[in-house]
Amino acid sequence: MPHLFSRPFSPDQKEAIGKIQRAMMDSGQFAEAMPRGTGKTTIVEGAIIWGTAYAHRKFPVVIGSDQRAAESILRDIKVEFETNDLLADDFPEICLPVRHIDGRGQRCATQTVDGERTRIEWKAGKMVFPTIKDSKSSGINIEARGLTSGVRGMKNGSLRPDFVLLDDPQTRESAESASQTQKRTDIILGDVMGLAGHDKRISAVMPCTVIRQGDLADTFLDIQLNPEWQGHRTPLVYQWSESESHWEDYHKIWQEEQSAGRGIVKATEFYLEHRDVMDNGARVTCPHLYDKSTEASAIQHAYNLLYTVGEHAFSAEYQNDPKAASSVIYEITPEIVRNQLNGLAKFEIPESAGIVTGFADINYIGLNWALCGFSNDFTGYVATYGKYPAGKKVLYDPKSGEERDLKIYEGLTKFFDRLAAVELKRTNSKESVQIDRFMVDCGAGWMSTVFQWIRINARKYPFPIIASRGWGFSQYKQVKVIGRAGDNWHKTEFTAKGRVISHNADYWRMKTQKAILLPAGSPASLSIYGENPLEHVGISEEVCGEILTDYAETDKGPMYKWYQRPGTANDKLDALVGCVVGAASCGASHVPSVPKKKRKSRKRIGYAKI
Repeated sequence: MPHLFSRPFSPDQKEAIGKIQRAMMDSGQFAEAMPRGTGKTTIVEGAIIWGTAYAHRKFPVVIGSDQRAAESILRDIKVEFETNDLLADDFPEICLPVRHIDGRGQRCATQTVDGERTRIEWKAGKMVFPTIKDSKSSGINIEARGLTSGVRGMKNGSLRPDFVLLDDPQTRESAESASQTQKRTDIILGDVMGLAGHDKRISAVMPCTVIRQGDLADTFLDIQLNPEWQGHRTPLVYQWSESESHWEDYHKIWQEEQSAGRGIVKATEFYLEHRDVMDNGARVTCPHLYDKSTEASAIQHAYNLLYTVGEHAFSAEYQNDPKAASSVIYEITPEIVRNQLNGLAKFEIPESAGIVTGFADINYIGLNWALCGFSNDFTGYVATYGKYPAGKKVLYDPKSGEERDLKIYEGLTKFFDRLAAVELKRTNSKESVQIDRFMVDCGAGWMSTVFQWIRINARKYPFPIIASRGWGFSQYKQVKVIGRAGDNWHKTEFTAKGRVISHNADYWRMKTQKAILLPAGSPASLSIYGENPLEHVGISEEVCGEILTDYAETDKGPMYKWYQRPGTANDKLDALVGCVVGAASCGASHVPSVPKKKRKSRKRIGYAKI
């Protein structure tokens, strides 16, 4: 297949090919992280063609990040059997029947050779080789599946899968999500690796690219985490040049030419003039990987790529060693959050937590809410949290207009009816605990609806309900203050609508995340109920949905800069922030104060878990 492999193979590529060959002919599980554009997928496509043509494998399965990606690989394999004359010369028993159906699956059922049906199959996600007398490849089955499309129980008659190509089995979105990464990892280790059945171990090859630290590819390449997988990382550049000053000069010329739209002719001339010095110490994985029409070497090509895509993208896509997306003020990860547990039971509030607050964030996904207990020194305990409606159901269609307001109004009623039946308990006591304040997000889009609902319905429930509004640091102002203003929060009144607690969302988001980083139960910390971290995977991701990357004190006040993790929501983070602000509005403070006087609990409606 010289049309696919036009460059000589590098030593790293040859090593990868050797591993794939061993997996095809014997057994093994190999994870190969190679630079983008170095042909890792094409190599494995060629391996499947070679392995099935010689009948080393009877039932290989191509598994992609989704169904479309997997079918694209199978389509490339089909094209070779349909059009490659060299392949047809060596394997006419496969290629000639394939050519005769001319890509039309309806011809398969009637195709015969010497009066015998070939039983060939030709579908988008499946191909079955023709059954020909004395052909070892008769009936070989190749199928394409998306990793999350359902891979369990695959078989073709008595055949079960015996080889798996896991081609880049993650998406950029799934790589950013700890729960999606865990889900895909579980599918690979459980469903995929069990495809061959109990009496045979399946062979697998995973060409992959590391997108971020701790993603699926990074996990399978780590021999400590997955010792059964022989992981190997190949960077595009093993060693950069020792002549930094010359490459800085080259970069300036490169930038000038790019800005002027002139290509890189002058930059290449400069490189050729100083090549001996500029190449000194540099070592790349493949000396043949460069554009010969504009570049003079693979080393120059690597630098051009670095300048084009930037350091972060280059580290991930070409070095398989991704860096953090941004520098951070403090490190908070889903792993840290879901291990921030206090050992209390769900719905349990410790004796020391005399303040109980709740908050519901609103958007089309639903009402994401939380209930927390707080001591006067701001030590917080998340007693329960959730979403209404539960699961994947949404509160309203984001494209709706009037229907949106109606759905929010109805959703608030149903939610608070259920919340009123929740019974919070004191630790080691049967005493019920009263909610001191429950706040509801009144974002600009549904402000009137929330105020109308509170005005008409709030008094029906056994706890105070008030609207809440968070503002960015540049928009937050303490105006029309009712009572005494607090630390970056105050009570005010929106004209003709009602009272609301406004707060600096940036300030309190930072405070909430920092509280989770403190030891559970220590002053000003925030911890989550239970003892099982896996119970809190969802909320742990959302609490880290936004990362503080920059903070500075300026003449106009504090400045915050946040990084939104792609594909990750932050609704539960907003719910916890709302609870913390609610506690501040009820008197919690980082400064020790006199404990609140214990008050009698109101009669509860009943007990229900929501």
